[in-house]
Amino acid sequence: MLICGVQYDDAEGAIRWLQDALGFEPTMTVPGQDGRAVAHAELRRGEDTWLMVGTTRPPGDPYAGDVPYLVVDDLDAAFAQARAAGAEVVEEIRQETYGRFFAVRDPQGRVWSVGDYRPAAGGDAAPGSV
Repeated sequence: MLICGVQYDDAEGAIRWLQDALGFEPTMTVPGQDGRAVAHAELRRGEDTWLMVGTTRPPGDPYAGDVPYLVVDDLDAAFAQARAAGAEVVEEIRQETYGRFFAVRDPQGRVWSVGDYRPAAGGDAAPGSV
């Protein structure tokens, strides 16, 4: 499963627009604690379409920009594969209450977050942030 993680200057407005214009249903919103209005939100459309949204991060933040989130069954194997391929590790495997994840930067500079967390329709778990 691949989930797009997108950032907006006005994440709250974007969530309303995504809901009204494209039919996404917000399932969870985590307020920001760092001056950002939305640290992380999950939106669902239908049974298998997910989008993660957050307020734009400042330049220099490793997670600035849109961050794809790849869900994998075997996180350790995925990390070993990325490392063996020479991927730049932005964040080592880290355990959170919602699951485990790591982040790598691709050759064009985009950060990819990879984890074993799968969104639930009721939003019963929360990834760190977009």
